[in-house]
Amino acid sequence: MAKDERIGNAELLIAHVLRWGVLLCAAIIFIGWITLSDKIIMAGLLILIFLPIARVFAAALIFIIQKDYIYIFLCSYVFIILITSLFLGKKI
Repeated sequence: MAKDERIGNAELLIAHVLRWGVLLCAAIIFIGWITLSDKIIMAGLLILIFLPIARVFAAALIFIIQKDYIYIFLCSYVFIILITSLFLGKKI
């Protein structure tokens, strides 16, 4: 498999993660809107917040498979920053 084809497949996989994640969030939020449930709406929004983290995680897995060590390090670094900021963020 050529390198360009592998990169295209990786980008396609990440696009699928984001696309299906947004559709899932929209469906959950819509169900919450129909049932007038704030908790269901909040669950949909929480999933939407986690999508960028899922994207970085998926990219890291792809780079692990491709053995691209520089990008593994970079994705791991960004992932750690995202998780840390999520847990250390101030509650409003």
